[in-house]
Formats: sequence, C-alpha cells, structure tokens
Amino acid sequence: MRTILLSLIAISVLVGCGWPSSPEGGTPIVVKATTSPGPEEIGGTPTVVKSPASLTQERLQALEEAIRRGEWAAARTAYEAAGAPPLPAERLNAWMEQALREIIRAQKKGQYEEADRIQADALALLGQGCRCLDPQGGLRPDAAPAGLRVEWVLALSLAGRPGGAALGGTEPLPEWGRKWIAARFGREPSTIPPLVDVQICPIADHLFLVVGFYILQLDGPFQGEAPGLSALQEEERDPERYYVLCEADRIQWVNAMSGGRGTALEAEWDGKGFRSMGVERANPAADTYQEVRRHVEAGELEEALRAYEAGAFTRRVDEDPELATEALRQGLAVAQRRAEAGDAAGAARALHAALTLASIPYELEGPTFLPQDWAIRSRSLEEWAREAFYGPALDPALYRETLAHYARYLAQSGRAREAEPILRGLIVLSPDYAPAYLDLGDALWDLGKQEEAREFYRRYRTLRPGEEPPPRVRERLGP
Repeated sequence: MRTILLSLIAISVLVGCGWPSSPEGGTPIVVKATTSPGPEEIGGTPTVVKSPASLTQERLQALEEAIRRGEWAAARTAYEAAGAPPLPAERLNAWMEQALREIIRAQKKGQYEEADRIQADALALLGQGCRCLDPQGGLRPDAAPAGLRVEWVLALSLAGRPGGAALGGTEPLPEWGRKWIAARFGREPSTIPPLVDVQICPIADHLFLVVGFYILQLDGPFQGEAPGLSALQEEERDPERYYVLCEADRIQWVNAMSGGRGTALEAEWDGKGFRSMGVERANPAADTYQEVRRHVEAGELEEALRAYEAGAFTRRVDEDPELATEALRQGLAVAQRRAEAGDAAGAARALHAALTLASIPYELEGPTFLPQDWAIRSRSLEEWAREAFYGPALDPALYRETLAHYARYLAQSGRAREAEPILRGLIVLSPDYAPAYLDLGDALWDLGKQEEAREFYRRYRTLRPGEEPPPRVRERLGP
C-alpha cells in the first residue's frame, strides 16, 4: 500500500508540475518501491503506472517553446492538446511575468491590439492552468494554488485596463483586486476607490504594480505607499484624481482634475525602495491662458493657436468671449496687412488661427467656421447672435467680416473650393451682405462655374446700386 501511495504521490507531482518523463504514446513511468513489497507486488517487481498521453514530454515541450517565442495562441493550442492539466504555481508565475513584459513592450511600440491578444491568451492559459479564475477572469482566492503570485494575476488582468477617473476611465477595479490590495496593506476595501489609475511600471529592470497610491514590486519584496503623501492637503488626497506616470527610475502621481490646477508627487527608486522627490503644485490652466492672451494681444495669432493646442488645460481660453473677440479683431488686422503685402496665404493662416481660437465661445464648427448645427438649421445672423451662449460679449458683425475675409483670402491663394461653402453660408447668414456675393462670384469663376458666378455678380450689383463694380465684374458680365 505504501508503494502504491508513493506512486500516486509521484503521479500527482508530475501532473501538478507538468513535467512527465515519458515519451509520446504513454510509455510507462517506472516508480521503484522503497519499502518491502505489499500484497499488490510480486517479488519486488516495480509498480507500473501508465502515464496519460496528455502529459507527454513532447507536447509540454511544444508548450514551453511556444511561450519562449511569445506565441501565446500557439501555446494555448499546445496546452489544450496536452489535455490542459493543472500547472504548478512557479511555472504560472514565470509565464505571467513573461506575458506582462511582452505586453509592456507591445504597448510602448503602440501595438495595442497585439498587447490585448497576449493578455487574452495568457489569461486563458492561466485560468486553465490554475483552475482559479471565474468566468469573468476574476481570481477566486480560495481556489488559487499555493505559491501563486496574486499580484501577478492582478497585474495581468489589469494590463489593458483604460486609465482611472483622472484619465476619463470608467472601468472599475475588480472587487477581488480591491479586497486583495486592501488586505495586503492592512486597509479597508472602502479606502481604495474603484476608479483609481493602475499602471505597471518597468523601473530599473524591475516591474512594479501601482494601484492608486499603493506600490507592489512584482519581481521582488518591496511594497509601500507613495512617499510624500503627508505633504498633501486633505482635499488633495483623493487617489481617483491622480494619474500615474512611469519613468526610467521614478513614478509620478499627477492630479489634473482640479480645474487645471495640478498637484504632482514624485518618487525615485534607489534600489531598495522609493524616496520622495517632493510635491509640486502648478496651475497649467492659468499658464496656458496667459500665454495665449499674450500672443493674441501681440497679434501673433499662429503662435497663440500653437500655445492653445499645446496647453494641457484650455478651459479658461474656451470660456472667455472677450479674448475670442480680441482674437478676431487682431486676426483681421494682421490678415489685412499681409494681404496688402501680397501674402494672401499668410492672411488666410492668420484668420484660420483667430477663428479657431474663437470657435468655442462663438459656437462655430470647422472647417467652415459657420455656426454649429448650420447644416441642420440655417439661420440669420441676428438669430444666431441671440442664441449664442455668451451673447453680450460676442460681436456678430466682426465675426461676419472676419469669416468673409477668410474665405476671400482662401480663394485668392488657390483654395476657392474651400471658400465656396463658407460664402454660401454667409449669404444665408446675412442675405444683405454684399461683399459675400462678390467673393462667391470670384470663387465660382475660379472653379469654372462662370454662369453661376455671373448670377452672384448681378446680385452684388443689385445690393450696391449706383456703385461702380470692380473692373473684373464689368468685364465678366459684359455690356
């Protein structure tokens, strides 16, 4: 009986480890008796136990080779062909580490679909190998084999998760993960909000799982909270407001959810732990606003637009109708100077920048810069001005003049096709605005639509009775 028991133990070890010594075809595994033979044995003859074909060395080698090559789909196929036996925790831990490193490399290269495929295949392999995941991929701690690194399971399951609330994410942490992190750090699960940012940070050849302010070294013993938390004010300590940035030797926690005012914690890895590099407070929203305003007031419209587009927080610019109106005024002045110097393309660029900066306060939509929902409901300049969100601070006449000049300079710089829809919209917006008819006639003429162009020239003359039209109009209309 003892020999049979030893044989069964040996088989269970082989099944658990996935390392049978038998070749393909179920060749017997021979286990020598170590005590006197029992009644089941005759004369000390070795006990012979048939190895299941699913545990052959060849199939498991195919599995290992596929994983070493990073071919996770092939690894799954080989594993399932081998009968999907339970696998030892140390083997699963090693595979999870390899999968995570491959996912990180793929993400750094922008190969997000590849990263997702690796994650899906590795999680499927883990679930079958440990028999410890629920149908949703969550860990069942009571079913996890001894020695399984739960932090690796959590990291692998979160590797493709969108950022937390600070980055607009809406996918909460799994409940089992929150409970496990809380227990690991001696906290209540309620202290870990469900929408904290999670990152897997490769730092100095190590991997760290960062869940909110909690840090776990995946390939070593370190665990701790973000240093420097005590320097934060009470209202600054909500981990859901922070997103996590990983650099070569440090981690940053950046709060970017306070109306553009930011708080940043930084911690540097010293080989044994993380030390605080201090707390920084900034107001990038105010910085962006001041830089944009400075360029606008100096008539540097393209520079103002670049500062706006580079700014992390632009809400103050977007909500200042007076700045938007100043951008239109300055843009018009700069464009007219450039046009007089023969630079119609430069004039169009200045007005494009000005209209872009004014788009949100004036409720415009690109690329025509006509009022929003224009294609659905066209309306007059007066109606639009009454409905505009920031009404009193807007200057509808200045907007109309700026847009008309923008279309004119587009046409003069060889972009009549872009100018045409703008001018057609302007005619609906202001049917009595004569310059729009003249400019539309010119644009249509350049596009080879001479008959339609003549019609708009005639309407221009009707709106300007007694005024001598430009020579080109007289020539094109004829006697």
